[in-house]
Amino acid sequence: MRRLISLLCLIALTGCACTHQDPETPESPGQTGTPEPQPKRVRIATWNVHNLFDTVCDSESGCGGSNYEPTVTQTYYQSKVSNVMKGIWTIDADVVMLQEIEKESCLVDVQNSLGTQYYPSLAFGEMGNPAGLDVAILTRGEIQNVLTYRDQYWIDQPDGSQKRLARELLGAEIVLPNGVELTAFTTHFVSKATDPEGGRRLGEAKLTRQLLDEYIAAHPDRMVIFGGDLNDTPDSEQILTLSSDPTLANVTEGMPPEQITTWNDSVTFDYLFYTKTHAEKLDKAEVICDENRAKGFSSSDHCAVKATYYW
Repeated sequence: MRRLISLLCLIALTGCACTHQDPETPESPGQTGTPEPQPKRVRIATWNVHNLFDTVCDSESGCGGSNYEPTVTQTYYQSKVSNVMKGIWTIDADVVMLQEIEKESCLVDVQNSLGTQYYPSLAFGEMGNPAGLDVAILTRGEIQNVLTYRDQYWIDQPDGSQKRLARELLGAEIVLPNGVELTAFTTHFVSKATDPEGGRRLGEAKLTRQLLDEYIAAHPDRMVIFGGDLNDTPDSEQILTLSSDPTLANVTEGMPPEQITTWNDSVTFDYLFYTKTHAEKLDKAEVICDENRAKGFSSSDHCAVKATYYW
């Protein structure tokens, strides 16, 4: 009887081996057993958050009313930080370039509201005016080096005077969690209200192009992204100075004009450029707005521009 039971068990086991493939079975010819590497996704965005001031009045002329710096209550400030946080979550990028932030402490408040475990690294482009509006970079990766240029260069003006960049040209050399290395630059050109003829903005565009070209030449294999609120339209000399650059491509170039407006549902002021040597990696470009595009995005009067790449 014991021999019969053993024989039946052996038959049962043999039957299982015939109907189910053993996971240890060698691979078929031509199969290595190593899964193909998955493409690495990289998402970059730029967004003018619009007047993120804190509650401290830093302007000598005063705050509120017709003054440049508004009077901000703690309740309003907390609401603004929350709205910026929600906007960044909606954008959902690995690197976010931001404009119109008064102080680094404001950026830290946004970072903390997002969760430093999600956006652990930041760079801030302070231009030295506590009541001014500066540029910044938040990233899910590690910032290995921060680059600044504003204090090193003067721009010749049409009237013979010299001025600096209106805001810092801020760069961050970044290693993302997936291992991709890139450098992101951002700035915010002077407004049309301050520079109606555009001469200073043209100088800013030429200097920015020069500095980006120099960096790209020194790092020929590295992906370089440049983005920001440049306060001019795609057909302006200022933007053509950048978009005609043989080293840079505009992510929204070729898209229908009505799809790339970023301010008041009628004007394109915000841009992302990237090194043309990485053109095959661009998967998608988009402008992110509220349903009413004239209101911009979240609590800002600007929409965001985002690009997705795959390595």
